[in-house]
Amino acid sequence: MSYLGDFEPGQTIHKTFPTPDGLLEGGVVRVLKDGSSTLISTGVTLTPNYGVPQLNHVQIDFSSSSTIYANGSDFDIVLTEGTVAGNSVAWQALWSFSIGNRSSRLDWAAIRNPSTTVNLSGTTMSILAGLVNANIVSLGGSTTALANLLASTSVMTAGVTIAGTLTTTEFTTSLTETTNGHYNGGLCYWLAGPLFGQRNQVMDYDGSTKKFLVSEMTEAPGEGIPFIIL
Repeated sequence: MSYLGDFEPGQTIHKTFPTPDGLLEGGVVRVLKDGSSTLISTGVTLTPNYGVPQLNHVQIDFSSSSTIYANGSDFDIVLTEGTVAGNSVAWQALWSFSIGNRSSRLDWAAIRNPSTTVNLSGTTMSILAGLVNANIVSLGGSTTALANLLASTSVMTAGVTIAGTLTTTEFTTSLTETTNGHYNGGLCYWLAGPLFGQRNQVMDYDGSTKKFLVSEMTEAPGEGIPFIIL
C-alpha cells in the first residue's frame, strides 16, 4: 500500500488503479481513519472503467466533512467490495494518506516565490491531483531526446475494440479515420486484456468499417480493449 502524501484540509485527491484481469463490477471504496474499523463513505467516489476499460478512478473530497478530514489524522483507502472476471477483489488496501500530520512539510508559498531559494535535496515529489503545467526544455539533459519523445507521442493513435469483427487477425475499432489503408505498416500495441504487451503489424485498415487486419495474434482481443497504433 503506497503513501500518497500529506494534504491540507479542503483538498480533493484523485487516484486511479487498474484491474488487468477484467472490468471491475460492484466496486465499493471506503476510507478508514486513524486505525479505526469504521468504514467512511463521506466524500468518497469510485468511478469504474474511467474513460478506459479496466481503469478505475477514486476521488476523495475533504471539503465534504471538515470533521472527518481534519488536521492531525491518518487514513487508509480500501476496496471493500467488487469482483473482476467473477472473482472477488474485496478488502484490498489501495493507498494511505494523511492530513496535516507530518512534520517535514514544504513551504509551497516560498517555492512559488522566484526570489526565494528552496533546498529540495532528498525530496520525493508526487503529483497527487489536478494538472501541472510545465515548460520542459530537455530530457536527461538532452534537447534532442525531448524533441524525439514529443515527435513520437504526436503520431500515436489510441482506440478501443468494439462489437463487430473480433478474431485473431481482424478487429473493429472506435477510430474515426475514414481513409482506407491510413494505418498500414504501423504497429498495434495492446494496453490491456488477454493481448496486453503484444504488438502486431497492421496489414490493412478499412476506413468505412474502421476494421484492422493485422498479423496473427495469440487470441482474439474481445470488446472494449484499448490499444495504440504507432
